Amino acid sequence: MERNGAQSLWVEVLLIAISDALFGERGVRGSTAVKINAIMDARRYLTVPNRDCDLVCELAGIDPDAFRTRMRTLIDAAPSPPELIGKHSRVRKNRAGVVFDFMPSKGTGGGRSAQDGPKISFLEKEAS
Repeated sequence: MERNGAQSLWVEVLLIAISDALFGERGVRGSTAVKINAIMDARRYLTVPNRDCDLVCELAGIDPDAFRTRMRTLIDAAPSPPELIGKHSRVRKNRAGVVFDFMPSKGTGGGRSAQDGPKISFLEKEAS
């Protein structure tokens, strides 16, 4: 199906809402409850009949009822909001290979700025 520019824009709006509902809203700051509520809001927007989503679907050239049915299936199969929040909030510290585990660098020998001369040579014997 060929879409015009306006339809493509509205499809992108739907894709962002789908991403928020299935994977969690990355830009939401606040407590776990705030993040869970944001995911639940996105899921309700996509699954409960409402004029706003219907309009966006129509502008995107998508049947709103078929869209809602498909979204219910996808959301039912997705992890729960608390599971999503748990996935995003786990940060392991002091893992081997992470930048802060490496010793401080002594540099590459290429100089600190454009004015410095390189401290390396590719010649077999350096000129004395």
